[in-house]
Amino acid sequence: MRVFVGALAVAAIVLAAALLIVNQPVPDVNDPGRTSDTGETTQGFADITVTATIETATVNVLFGSIATYTDKSHTVKIVETEGAPAGPVMATVWPSLGTTTQCMAQIKMFWADSADSGVTTSKEKAWTSGSPVVFQYGHLYLFPGRVSLTFQLSAKCSGEYVQVSSWQMTFQFDGVNEG
Repeated sequence: MRVFVGALAVAAIVLAAALLIVNQPVPDVNDPGRTSDTGETTQGFADITVTATIETATVNVLFGSIATYTDKSHTVKIVETEGAPAGPVMATVWPSLGTTTQCMAQIKMFWADSADSGVTTSKEKAWTSGSPVVFQYGHLYLFPGRVSLTFQLSAKCSGEYVQVSSWQMTFQFDGVNEG
């Protein structure tokens, strides 16, 4: 009976620790309640998720080989909300279980609304060639009007990050999610 209770307690602790690691809050992109030059404050926010599929290949060169990276596809999902958030954005984080070198990626996002601009970089994410990887940003508090976004996707399987692609988009922020 003691062995069973002990094993059950250990399993409960491991499960609780795994849940704490897996669900982590994502920091906000900028401060809520920003004030414009005219005294207007932000009244809503956008949550932005980018899904990218990266492929890698090895190219033989004169004195060895180099890795090349290709952005096979990317999508951007924007959810607009008027008012204050109910809580932070939560992201699922899967801990690395292997001991081999992982390929990593991150996306730098430049943003600008009618009163302000900034830049933020996503958390590093492990990826496998040809499989989608999801990047979640925290709340981006915005003023009504046109918002410009520029994304720079970078990847590495060793060494330093290499920029794989860059793209731009704009949307009209009004705090109402158009789906």
